[in-house]
Amino acid sequence: MSKIGHNKPPRKINYKSISLNKWIYEELERVRDFVHTQRKLDAVLDKKHIKTVKKFSIPEVIELCYDCYYLQYILPHYLYGSEKTEEKTLKSLIKDKDFKKYAE
Repeated sequence: MSKIGHNKPPRKINYKSISLNKWIYEELERVRDFVHTQRKLDAVLDKKHIKTVKKFSIPEVIELCYDCYYLQYILPHYLYGSEKTEEKTLKSLIKDKDFKKYAE
């Protein structure tokens, strides 16, 4: 049996292994390339050397996507207390006879 360390990232960060659809993986690679291009552009505009910009790994791209989603959709609900408003709206729509068939 080979002990080449398959599926074990060479980092000290605690990552979990997940399976991704090949189309999602390709999209994550596109996001990684886009972010890398943007970071290189920022480095040139800040008069830094391009070689100092490292390319994101796929786990870092997933973290970036999660952070963007969290900051845009989840955090405002906690800050402004609007999750209670959404729950009340949902309850009132479920009671409404026109929307009752969608709630079942």
